[in-house]
Amino acid sequence: MKLKNRGSVRGIANYLRQSAEYYAQAESAILPPAQWSGAIAEKLRLNEEGRDAEKDLANLLLGLDPNTGEKLVQNAGKENRRLGWDLTFSPEKAIDVAFITADSDEQKRILSVHNQAVNEALAFVQENLFARAGHNGTERKDSKGLCIRQVVHIDSREADAQLHTHNIIVNLALGDDGKLRSVEEKTLLQIEKAAGAFYRQRIAQGMKSLGYGVDRKAVLDADGRETGMVKTSINGISEAAEKALSTRSQQIKDEVEKSGISRDQAALKTRKNKAKDLDPSEVIAHCLNKLHSQGLLQFHNANELKNRRGLDLEHKTKEKILEELHAQESSFNYFKLVEKLANSGYEQPVQDAKTMIAEAIKDGSLIELKEQDRTRQFCSKAQWDMEAVIGNKALARKDDQSIRLAPERVAQAIAEHEQGQGFKLSPEQCQSVEFVACGTGGLAILSGQAGTGKTATAGAYIKAFEASGFKVYGSSSAQAATEKLEAEAGIESYNTTSLLSRLDSGKIKLDAKSVIVLDEAGMVGAKTFRRIQEHIDQAGGKLIAVGDALQLQPIESGSPFRVLIHDLGDAKLTEIRRQKGEVER
Repeated sequence: MKLKNRGSVRGIANYLRQSAEYYAQAESAILPPAQWSGAIAEKLRLNEEGRDAEKDLANLLLGLDPNTGEKLVQNAGKENRRLGWDLTFSPEKAIDVAFITADSDEQKRILSVHNQAVNEALAFVQENLFARAGHNGTERKDSKGLCIRQVVHIDSREADAQLHTHNIIVNLALGDDGKLRSVEEKTLLQIEKAAGAFYRQRIAQGMKSLGYGVDRKAVLDADGRETGMVKTSINGISEAAEKALSTRSQQIKDEVEKSGISRDQAALKTRKNKAKDLDPSEVIAHCLNKLHSQGLLQFHNANELKNRRGLDLEHKTKEKILEELHAQESSFNYFKLVEKLANSGYEQPVQDAKTMIAEAIKDGSLIELKEQDRTRQFCSKAQWDMEAVIGNKALARKDDQSIRLAPERVAQAIAEHEQGQGFKLSPEQCQSVEFVACGTGGLAILSGQAGTGKTATAGAYIKAFEASGFKVYGSSSAQAATEKLEAEAGIESYNTTSLLSRLDSGKIKLDAKSVIVLDEAGMVGAKTFRRIQEHIDQAGGKLIAVGDALQLQPIESGSPFRVLIHDLGDAKLTEIRRQKGEVER
């Protein structure tokens, strides 16, 4: 969450007062007082008694020294200055239920576990951030510490129990040269998910150390595939009890289903002002009453939950980890590996990630790529080899003349298609048809965003191939897209799984007069793409890959589509020209 700029110390202070549920907290008998952490906070002595924390925070967010009022960075006080970021860590609902049912001593132990997990996650963040330097902050320097305001709360916006810590990261970083600079934001945004996964793994371990039976299970999608997310529960706490204290989550879920927007968008759309003036003891009493009134607690206090067996995640092998990291990307960075290990049964994901990288590079199973934004990038040797084969095989047939059509046959097909459709193709679309049919070998690539006329263009080159004696098949990774392709293009079509099954079994036999139109190719993973390509190449036919290189990542493995565009070239449709009466991809 990015903090809003209000332009002055007074404006920021008013903003903080209005948002007191986030950034101000009075000491209570249950929760600790807010505190400062980080090397800059220590340097400025922000935890000394008697300080006006609200004023200190307002000054620091604007980039001003809270002791002298002087500028700490060049753009201090400017309107366009990024004030900071709120990195919030919160455990899953079962831990909230355990917390509110615990006695005061046990609550302190759970809070200690939570705080330890938060601080370990923050240490991971600080270890990997940079300070901006140079003209317009285009250079980066190693950061030796931050300035963080930490506030612990126990309630959500709907007054449900929700233990969480707001970590307000002020936009100040201590450079390795001792100077204060702004924080380099890109890396912070990259590391956020890994830090959250690391926190949840650490608090789960902490709860286990207190004696709770902690279950951590992989979350599956509707098709039974792992989503990469993990659910933590505690043996003895029912899902019904968790759900009863999850009003906010249900609101977001309902809005997603109603509006079809993302969870983040739904969270912003449904966000209300937080309930005011609720003491932690009132929140706990309110939530306990809710759970008891619905008969959702099968125990009297949290101590009865101890010494029960828990179920941890499967400890996946290095090979399995690397395979799953390529489930959606051709490469991955260090932060993705930490996140994956935190969600795969590893007890020390940060250190384990460093060890795994070193060992995998040494044994040759991992390749280190060029850094992106000073973040180390990696690719497994298996993925590298597979993508190299796709590219090499495509280049080997780039000039295959046997699969190219006569220009006059293509021109005639365009004219017949235009007459049948009742509209003329644009010059760009005609050039794309000619490129696919006359200017390419075993693989042709046609790229363009939605609405640029890929469907209208497809009708013309399909007609050209069919008129030249070719059998044209259609395919897409999604069944809905496959059915749409079949209906609009009028060709026999199967989703990629079904197509490969038919090709492998011999139900579909390809030859040199076979063409496969692979729609939404940007969504097709490297393994599937290579298998289809192999069948086509063996038969001497043609593969036409159609898609949007900016589309969502493939659901299976890597993205050969973008790499092939770079290596082989493509015909690009850039003009948005939705045709009357149809919606074109």
